[in-house]
Amino acid sequence: MLSRQAKLFSSVVLVVAFMCSSVSAQQAKRPFMVAEDIKLTLFAPQCGGTPEVHFSPDGKYFAVWTERGILERDSSDPRLRRIGVLFA
Repeated sequence: MLSRQAKLFSSVVLVVAFMCSSVSAQQAKRPFMVAEDIKLTLFAPQCGGTPEVHFSPDGKYFAVWTERGILERDSSDPRLRRIGVLFA
């Protein structure tokens, strides 16, 4: 049976992979652009600090605070995300 940390790690890896799925592995190598840095999704509280993960009482979900920049609106997109654990 997988530990809670292993479950969390697996779920976070899959979420990050899903968020990065728009980036093709076949793209030509080029410098990392400022706009790409702004669009990255960060897993951290609003005021900085260490990211916190909170599990639901039944252990089937966890919640994390994320934030990413929106260039078109010159703003940020903060969200509290509820993510299902794959190996509950």
